[in-house]
Amino acid sequence: MLYNKTFSVVTAFFLLPSFAHAQVSDIFGFTVLIYSLIQKVGFLFWVLAIALFFWGLVKFIANAGDTAEHEKGKKFIVWGLISFVVLVSIWGIVRIILVDTLGISPASTQYLNKNNTVIAP
Repeated sequence: MLYNKTFSVVTAFFLLPSFAHAQVSDIFGFTVLIYSLIQKVGFLFWVLAIALFFWGLVKFIANAGDTAEHEKGKKFIVWGLISFVVLVSIWGIVRIILVDTLGISPASTQYLNKNNTVIAP
């Protein structure tokens, strides 16, 4: 039960700001919104992979005397490293598909001067 509540809170934390600013007027605004959501979900997976790696590192070091727990820590470290490689590969594929093939990229930052005209970054 606690897992479902925690998952809901984390999901809301990452996705609600995107939906609050989700007013789009054309298909290009929608694609930028989708790209933004994919970035936020990707960030969440990176945080989980880093946590998995460091949890394994803590178990590995803390249980140096207990061989069974030492091996469990080693497995967490290995799975953390595997998840890093998988995430880099998936993000590369997503970037190739969205940015290079479809031309979808996040909205660029615009700066305004005193006359409210856009200055290129």
